[in-house]
Amino acid sequence: MDSSIPEGGGVIWDAALVFLHFFAKPKHGFSDYLGPSHNIESVVDLGAGTGVVGIAIAKKYAASRILMSEMSQGCRHIMRKSIEYNGVSDRVSECELWWGEMEAKKFKQEVLAGKSPDLIVGTDLIYSAKMF
Repeated sequence: MDSSIPEGGGVIWDAALVFLHFFAKPKHGFSDYLGPSHNIESVVDLGAGTGVVGIAIAKKYAASRILMSEMSQGCRHIMRKSIEYNGVSDRVSECELWWGEMEAKKFKQEVLAGKSPDLIVGTDLIYSAKMF
């Protein structure tokens, strides 16, 4: 991965590793948290960085659409390569998303076609105090 991306992405941060550990646990992990139905059709990964979390979800669940969002062009470039490399481009995509109330409304209307996703995930979303 590329740790030289100015926005701070390009590496797999600790929270993503903790999430992946929780995700992979056979008991008392992510699957137990979701409940017995596991009916996940659409997922949004906020601040997806390298895309490792969204791709892991795509590999384990048959969600029809996983959208990994990120403001950083550098991270989005890494995500595109990871999506291709992992062979999940038929249902995983990346998009630009800046945070704010107006941006969220536009994102829901234009990108999600007004529909709420079944699952929203995010790890290490804020890494710098000035981002608060």
